[in-house]
Amino acid sequence: MIRTLLLSGIMAFGLLVQQQAAAQQSVTINRQSFGGGYPAVLLDVKSGKITKLAKDFREEDLAGDADLWIEPRDPEINCLERAEDAKLKGLSPHLLVAEQAFDAMDEKSIPKQIDRDALRKDQIVAGTVFWLQASNNSVYKVRIDRVEPGAETLVLTIALVRR
Repeated sequence: MIRTLLLSGIMAFGLLVQQQAAAQQSVTINRQSFGGGYPAVLLDVKSGKITKLAKDFREEDLAGDADLWIEPRDPEINCLERAEDAKLKGLSPHLLVAEQAFDAMDEKSIPKQIDRDALRKDQIVAGTVFWLQASNNSVYKVRIDRVEPGAETLVLTIALVRR
């Protein structure tokens, strides 16, 4: 009986660890992400969808449900603001650099106010972690894993913290 309970507990813990690991997604933005278009993309963190931009795109034509503008060459990570006449869905996303390690970020440590629109250039380095309140009001933790402006590459790890 005790052995069965112990095995069940171990299996449940293993399943929980697998679910948490599966909830994290790695997103790579590089030259293949934007092809021959503008050297930036729109990222919907909720789905991991990357949207390419035409070379001659206009900001007022941005549409869909993306949360972030990411340009690996400069580099830039900005929230996509929803103006009254915007074709972008949902609320304006916001971000805030975290004061703790990525693995320590959980629902209990979500700041009361996530209120920035962009990361400063000096913050866009490997190891920076930040909170992102997405266009559907869900909160994510994001870690910058790699930044290579010359190779136009930026790699992020994203995990949902609160739906």
